[in-house]
Amino acid sequence: MRAFVAVLLRTPGLERLLGELAGVRNAKAVAPEGTHVTLKFLGEVQESKAPEVCEALEKALAGVKPFRAELRGVGAFPSESRPRVVWAGVHPESAFGELHLRVERAMQELGFTPERRSFTPHVTLARMRGRSQEVLEFIRRYRGVELGSAEVRQVHLMRSTLTPAGAKYSRVCAVELL
Repeated sequence: MRAFVAVLLRTPGLERLLGELAGVRNAKAVAPEGTHVTLKFLGEVQESKAPEVCEALEKALAGVKPFRAELRGVGAFPSESRPRVVWAGVHPESAFGELHLRVERAMQELGFTPERRSFTPHVTLARMRGRSQEVLEFIRRYRGVELGSAEVRQVHLMRSTLTPAGAKYSRVCAVELL
């Protein structure tokens, strides 16, 4: 199975933006039920290894308390002038950074390759299939806008199934933050 570790986040503000992005030329908006912050992409994982991954996540996240995530602003990777991915920012970055480090260490102990890129917590809103003046205007309009908040109480091991309509996500396990 294709897998990743994530915090699922959903707010009315995010859903509103996704609805607007659905009409933007060259933008492929994600489904509202798929909004999340990826803490670690694992790639292909044998189904039989899922319980071991879930157990490692439980140990790694022991003692982490729930926290409130604020969603604010919109940007693009690799840059606003060449957007390939449109994203919403999540705060506090330090809390997501701590989750990421704990997950990264635990997965490295299981033999997963560490991520080389620096971690930037975000929620992917859309993937671009070419340039679009509309998306540049969208990014400028929502650059500093508050998009709501959500309580972070769980971290999930997720399965990603690629389909012609886009990736479909399903939960493999959830680790409670206590």
